Amino acid sequence: MPTRTAHTLWTGTLERGQGVVEVDSDSPDYVTVAGRLADDADGMAGPEEFLAASHSSCYAIHLAWMITQAGGTPTTLGVRVDITLGSDPEGGLRVVRSAITLRGGAEGLTDERFRELAEGARSDCVISKALGGRVEITLDVETGSVTV
Repeated sequence: MPTRTAHTLWTGTLERGQGVVEVDSDSPDYVTVAGRLADDADGMAGPEEFLAASHSSCYAIHLAWMITQAGGTPTTLGVRVDITLGSDPEGGLRVVRSAITLRGGAEGLTDERFRELAEGARSDCVISKALGGRVEITLDVETGSVTV
């Protein structure tokens, strides 16, 4: 089944920071069946790509908030989310996985503390909560580099 991807690059503090969200399709204004089902969507978007964009941006914002609450200052946070479709046992399709890849760090926090906060944000951001227990949410964290 296809996987759709989006990236958020968050820079700055929670209060003054901002994120840039990018999706992999060339035409995110158009939703097509190919954008949903084809392994090669030929540049067209599917709804799952927008879910990936929502999850990556929500995760970045929530992690920035958690870092601030812990007394740190977020450096650049690169968040990639890959949404994977699969078969629903009750028929049709469903989202089966949201794989979060995080690259970045925080000033004023150890790498270990940053990883703890990253793990907490995995289940605590609003979109993670909306996905509930039916979707596997994974996390891969690497401190330092922001390429995702």
